[in-house]
Amino acid sequence: MTNRILPTLLAIALSLPSMAAKPKWMPDYNKITEKAQNGYLVPIRPCNIPGNPDWNTYAKKFIYAPVFSFPAKTDAKKYLYRLSQGNNVWKFSAKTPNESLAPVWKKIPVGNTSLVVLAVGKNNTIDTVGVRKFFRDFPYEGPYTGAMRDYRQAARKAAYQFHHNPFVQYWKTHDEPNMDWHKNTYPAKIVGSTVRMECLVAREFPELRDNAVKIAENAVGYLIRIAQPADAPLAYFPPTYYKEPSSKNTTQYRVYQANKNNCMLLEAVYLGEGLLDLYELTGKKEYLDYSKNIARTYVRRQNPDGSWPVKVNLSTGEPLNEARCTPATLFDYLNRLSRDYGMNELESAVAKGEDWMNRVALPRFDLSGQFEDVSVDMKPYENLNSCTSSEYAMYLLSGKNPGDTALRHARDLTLMVEDQFCHWDVLPDAKGFQWEPTPCVHEQFKYEMPIDNSTALLAGAFLSLYEKTGNEVYLAKAKALLDSIVNVESIINGELPTIWDFNGKSRSGVRSHWSNCTFMAVSQLMRMADFEDTHFAQKKK
Repeated sequence: MTNRILPTLLAIALSLPSMAAKPKWMPDYNKITEKAQNGYLVPIRPCNIPGNPDWNTYAKKFIYAPVFSFPAKTDAKKYLYRLSQGNNVWKFSAKTPNESLAPVWKKIPVGNTSLVVLAVGKNNTIDTVGVRKFFRDFPYEGPYTGAMRDYRQAARKAAYQFHHNPFVQYWKTHDEPNMDWHKNTYPAKIVGSTVRMECLVAREFPELRDNAVKIAENAVGYLIRIAQPADAPLAYFPPTYYKEPSSKNTTQYRVYQANKNNCMLLEAVYLGEGLLDLYELTGKKEYLDYSKNIARTYVRRQNPDGSWPVKVNLSTGEPLNEARCTPATLFDYLNRLSRDYGMNELESAVAKGEDWMNRVALPRFDLSGQFEDVSVDMKPYENLNSCTSSEYAMYLLSGKNPGDTALRHARDLTLMVEDQFCHWDVLPDAKGFQWEPTPCVHEQFKYEMPIDNSTALLAGAFLSLYEKTGNEVYLAKAKALLDSIVNVESIINGELPTIWDFNGKSRSGVRSHWSNCTFMAVSQLMRMADFEDTHFAQKKK
């Protein structure tokens, strides 16, 4: 019997590469890798250029050669830079203490690295002016494992599986959420994005349309019932935090108790977009009208300077602090209403918001985190994150002809996310295991975990950069990240996890799902499928 099994197993093993989706683009990866790694010698927004902030103060790892802000000595003749990993040392000298590490960056292998900058004064006196420890991270080095499924097939499989999850099917016969699914404690985000996912399912699977629409309508009805009344400061906004989860021994319970009277201002966008999706499916005008009312509240809540607060009191609408949001998703929503439904009065709010971003947020390079389960009371740059930066980069590139300034901002934001949150590879643990699949993208400084949403957003930003510049390095990076999303998808049922720490003991093998994250991953996979169908077909002509 053994003699029959072994040849069969060998035949299966040899056939595995053919199971992968046939690539539609086969570049010269040696050239792309060389170009990418040369790009890592160019610092991102270096602080030695006037106007650039010290944005990497809290950064722990770098792919791009960094520049640090160290104080100068008035009598210094030069500065010595000394980098070390154990007994290995790399040195160079420079005229200032704020120079790029590019002269030795390619020589430094992946690993924990120490930097000391010394000022050399008269009579060769030595003073230490700067010390920094960081992780020199893996650079891009393609090709990576190709997608084991076609992008569209993977996206549809994930959407199909999402629809059949018990916590989603629950909505078919209920008009209240299943609170055993603890994420439903955040109804604006989770229930709102569940509506969007079900509308996608209804479009993609005609046989599931009736069920998907029923689920979406029950979920929308719930959000409208618990939303603020028409005369409230946050009229028509669903709450960010509502209804305790069934278990008190959860993060969601603790977050709810601390924040039940608060509101993350941007999260009403999930309902607003879901209502438009549902209107386009059903033609029921009440959904369009309600979405328009949400948009009007956003216009009323805009600050005179064009910004919007991140977090406010649910009853009064008053900001809880000075943090301002990065409104890429809000701009997309308002523009959709203006473009597709004639709400031209929204254009001035978007223009004011864009002006504030151009004057304040983008020059500061500090795009605030907007997570309902993490405090927004942070020092500048203390909680840089991947999501808002990737989202705004895509927004800047969404117009037909973005100018040079918009392109520069989008590029800087995208490369910062790669630098700080993307992991092209990881070192194995003591047992030789990698604790996360790579390539992947972590979410934020305060939650350093690989997330499908973050990975999809950076892939989307790279794809947008490629579409505007034609630089194939960006396309290769987008493809590698999306391939990774495909490859963590369950080969059995298409289940797509949000958190990718597959060795994590806390979850005991349970895969975590956030519906907003699944929606973004599915959307970017669909986008890449559409891109391939049109872009490479045109190239063949």
